[in-house]
Amino acid sequence: MNFGNFCITDTLRRYRKDRSGHFAVWFALLGLPLLASASYVIDYNRALDTKADLKGALDAAALAAVSKQNISESERAIYAQDYFNENFAKANEFKLSIDNRSAKKVQLSATGRSPVTIAAALGIKDIVVSEDSSAIVTSENVVCVMTLNPDGRESFSVYSGARFRSPTCAVQVNSNHPEAAYVSSDSSAVAKDFCIVGGGSGSFSPYINTECSPLQDPYINKVAPAAGPCVSLLGANVSVKGPTMTIGNNVVMTPGTYCQNVRVSGKNVRMLPGTYIMKDTEIWMRNGSTLDAESATIVLEGKFARIYVEQGSVFNLSAPKTGPLAGLAIFQNRAVSLNDSNKLPNGSSSISGGSKMSIVGTVYLPTQTIEVYGDSGYDNTSPATAYIGYNVSLGKGANLAVKVDHSTAGLPPILPRSDEGARLVQ
Repeated sequence: MNFGNFCITDTLRRYRKDRSGHFAVWFALLGLPLLASASYVIDYNRALDTKADLKGALDAAALAAVSKQNISESERAIYAQDYFNENFAKANEFKLSIDNRSAKKVQLSATGRSPVTIAAALGIKDIVVSEDSSAIVTSENVVCVMTLNPDGRESFSVYSGARFRSPTCAVQVNSNHPEAAYVSSDSSAVAKDFCIVGGGSGSFSPYINTECSPLQDPYINKVAPAAGPCVSLLGANVSVKGPTMTIGNNVVMTPGTYCQNVRVSGKNVRMLPGTYIMKDTEIWMRNGSTLDAESATIVLEGKFARIYVEQGSVFNLSAPKTGPLAGLAIFQNRAVSLNDSNKLPNGSSSISGGSKMSIVGTVYLPTQTIEVYGDSGYDNTSPATAYIGYNVSLGKGANLAVKVDHSTAGLPPILPRSDEGARLVQ
């Protein structure tokens, strides 16, 4: 067939011999797989980003849930789910499994699918993404200050230029009040941890942990020795007037039950090792006095029993290393120290400005407020001390430094232990 100078037969013959256009044909045939492969790399990287976000959300939810100690297991599961939903943008596309929801360990896992684009044309529908996380509560903190007030405001307070320092131990505040702990702007409080059942405000370092549960009083079942016959100290430097016994220079006190208020006004006063029961009486270190007591426990018994350390006095007390009161320097007999109405606190024991007091062991005043105020150089040298009171208050320039090296002190381990926090284990 010939159309003028155009011959169809010749044209077909030349086309069969021509190879220059076959690349386009092959490219057309291979283009879709190549494009799908390239897009799958992008899809896979997107899935890796989703996996990283998923891991972060699971870790955060596990830590938050196990730190929430004051809720039931079912509530903890709901809390973990809500926390996960709030912190993972694709939460509705993933199934969260709560494999462990106990107060000691929370274990979470989640599975979902990351979509693909052009790769779907090759039968690849999506990419499975899964992750898991576990967090546990660590309970290795030694508590060196503990307040037992269950619902009071400012159960632990530091104000008016006071300073509190316990970098190796924790503060436990059992009050569930929204303002259970307070540090004023001109004061400071430093501890390994501040575990507050309720809430608080102020200059805490680190900031308070408000996800804590109350700790049980470690000495609630401790029984104090029974009171015996009243001690009568004799000597030229001991005077008795009415209900008060005044102790002057160089007096050696003996263990036993003291039924009169004790005023230590002299220097070089010493307590022999043993138990000193203050039966409904006060023991008062007056200005300029010095009292040293080694391997001794002062027991406050009765609703009027108190201990006061005045400005300018020096009081050094170390607890017994063995025996029923081992580690206890000052012990209040809770059973016989409540007032008629059982309203708490029912009094306070205090350290005044300018006094120097070193206590090795635990001060246990479960129904009283422990007060430290007025430029007190308090416990800067003691290797191991703990304070357990109904409330604890530092004010007016007080300076309280606390350490808990019981091994150096030769005492039993300081109690109690607190929830340090949470850490990831997976």
